[in-house]
Amino acid sequence: MESKEPIIMFDSPEAAEFKTVALTGWWSSKGVFYKDDERMARYGGSTHKACEQCGKPTVKHRLVCEECLIPKEIEKYFAMPMKPWDQEVPVYSRVHDVYLNYICELRDYCNETDTNPNLMQLVIAEPEFAKEIYPNEHYVDD
Repeated sequence: MESKEPIIMFDSPEAAEFKTVALTGWWSSKGVFYKDDERMARYGGSTHKACEQCGKPTVKHRLVCEECLIPKEIEKYFAMPMKPWDQEVPVYSRVHDVYLNYICELRDYCNETDTNPNLMQLVIAEPEFAKEIYPNEHYVDD
């Protein structure tokens, strides 16, 4: 059976404590000493942090929870400049995390997954080409 780690919020007393042992300063809940850095002790000793928008617990390295992130990502997508797809470079779906090269691939993917292409948040991919290697510089240490 899987044991769940307890939720320790960033600002809770369990995240860190100030104590005097041979060293005086901030200790995380995991027993790591952080000297005078209370913020790092709380970060190291917490498992979750409050969402900056709604206040619900979220994974500590995230600023907002999943529920608040989705509308923010949609807003960011519609703020991007729109242009027609020339069908020569691939498109990337931000929702499905998939690259599609041709219109027929897009059509097939939408049919297979029962997805509307308007909801896929398609972005024209920027091609990344291999950089030229100069053998005299690349193998200089060999």
